[in-house]
Amino acid sequence: MDLTFTILNVFTSVPFTGKPLAIVHIPDSLSALTPAQKLAIAQEFNHPATLFLSDLSPDATLAPIEIYTPTAPIPFTTHAILGAAFYLFRTRTHPHLRALVTPAGEIPIEAGEVLEIEGVEAELPHAFHIYPRSSTTSTTPHPIVAITHDMAFILAELPDVAALASVSEGITLTAAEEPAAPAPVGTYYYVQPAVAHNVQQLRTRMFSRGKEDGATGRAAAALAGYLAVRGGAKFFQITQGVEMGRESSMGVEVTTTADGQGVSSLVVTGGAVEVMTGSLTV
Repeated sequence: MDLTFTILNVFTSVPFTGKPLAIVHIPDSLSALTPAQKLAIAQEFNHPATLFLSDLSPDATLAPIEIYTPTAPIPFTTHAILGAAFYLFRTRTHPHLRALVTPAGEIPIEAGEVLEIEGVEAELPHAFHIYPRSSTTSTTPHPIVAITHDMAFILAELPDVAALASVSEGITLTAAEEPAAPAPVGTYYYVQPAVAHNVQQLRTRMFSRGKEDGATGRAAAALAGYLAVRGGAKFFQITQGVEMGRESSMGVEVTTTADGQGVSSLVVTGGAVEVMTGSLTV
């Protein structure tokens, strides 16, 4: 049986930039794909994520999705959520759609333009946490922050864009420095060049496992949450991936708790562009 697929570049409106996502459409005529088949398809695409989407009724309010990396299924990843929302809203056949259903729960989505970024928005599931560091063992002052339990980020501020361009790898922590945090721990470098119209502009780069990532929604949300609870802005426009030729742009809106010490919601906004369509045989 042939399945149709669409390749999107997410967090961009320019083809061949941003972060690639494969979306595989599973028709009603196909009862099911096995997990092994889905993993094999994800491995064949070899993109950061492959999303599987079944037929929906015209009056559907929820869209169940499954996301696979080339190594395993995952509960959610931000660019797949934004890509799925963009794909579904672009078809204009599901006007009542309000959320994607994932193993991480329902993720509310909307179409529109937020923070001057045209596209879609999603409210991310999160468990925002700043990990404590021991002053007696730490050799780096950078905080470690997570919005989910399966990945944390070292947030390393740099003085300017030139310094950002010069980095080539992440920060390595000693065993004594490792917090009681999930592995892996990526490094998210950032520069705060300007604030315009109450929106904090950020330029960023992310390294993990020896590789650079062109767009990292969870790292962006972790950084935005951290800056917000430290008394900074609540609206952020983040540009990442410039140095590796995959420029991406996303917006993050943070709502803090009443005491200002925590995060009650994280809304990520981004666009996407279709770069390829085709079919595959299973």
